[in-house]
Amino acid sequence: MNNSLLPPALVLADFPAKCYKPFPLSKLFLHPYNSKLKLTAVLKAFFDESGSDDTPALLIAGYVSTESRWERFERRWTEVIESEGIQRGFHMVDFETGSGEFRGPLWTPERKDHLFRQLAEIIGREAMFEVAAGVSISDFKAVSSRVGKRFRANIKTPYALCVLLCITHITLWARKRWRNEEVALVFDQGRKFTGEILQWYKQAASWGKLREFHKVKSIGVARKEEQLALQAADILAHLGFRAYKSSDSRGFIDPVTEKRLLALHHVKRAGGFLDRKDIEYWLKPLSSDLFIKLFKNR
Repeated sequence: MNNSLLPPALVLADFPAKCYKPFPLSKLFLHPYNSKLKLTAVLKAFFDESGSDDTPALLIAGYVSTESRWERFERRWTEVIESEGIQRGFHMVDFETGSGEFRGPLWTPERKDHLFRQLAEIIGREAMFEVAAGVSISDFKAVSSRVGKRFRANIKTPYALCVLLCITHITLWARKRWRNEEVALVFDQGRKFTGEILQWYKQAASWGKLREFHKVKSIGVARKEEQLALQAADILAHLGFRAYKSSDSRGFIDPVTEKRLLALHHVKRAGGFLDRKDIEYWLKPLSSDLFIKLFKNR
């Protein structure tokens, strides 16, 4: 298997146990753009999830761009949502269901379409790379029960696999376009998987190889109200999940979801949902002797 396709943690397997170092948790968190305490990374990736262990599938999706583009994104995004009287930020579930700030007769389909087109245009202009990774929960459980009996329970999750895939897609993109820059990864705070991922990487992220090979500068969490790019990731994850769900149950994507996804897809993108063969391809290395040895002292 080519190293460029290996899960990030597995690529670290040549590090001896003595390389473990405490990870400075204070460096995990990004600050608002008006804060003087900013990370120096030029590239930032923002992710959200849709689905869980209790739903048919899980999808993690988001966008990568430069610091300067995200600053423009935040200014323009704020102007649009404030012009529509939205005070608590854009939340795709409320938007789709007509709840929260989108409740009431004033939010006609035409007004909602107009707002969405504006937001999609901002995403298309300022985001540079779109990435997603999703799995069917039943497929994941079937494969992991067969090939993944040896690795630890907190690694043996669809969340961890999807995050690994997102990181790998970003790695391949960033290594071609941004040879000297690293990426700060930001996830929506409070999601179930976030604690797993931060725990997993709290030591590994301080190793040189995670930064050198995978260009990951940091992994952190934030709230959508603080990091507005998470609201864009929320849109992508929600629509991607809905497209998968409707296609799986009806055999086609419902027209509204398809229209909105097409409005979003104006940037280079990678990833998608994995079938069983793909899941097995990724889970087998995670149960290898090298990976088990890597995590045996955690």
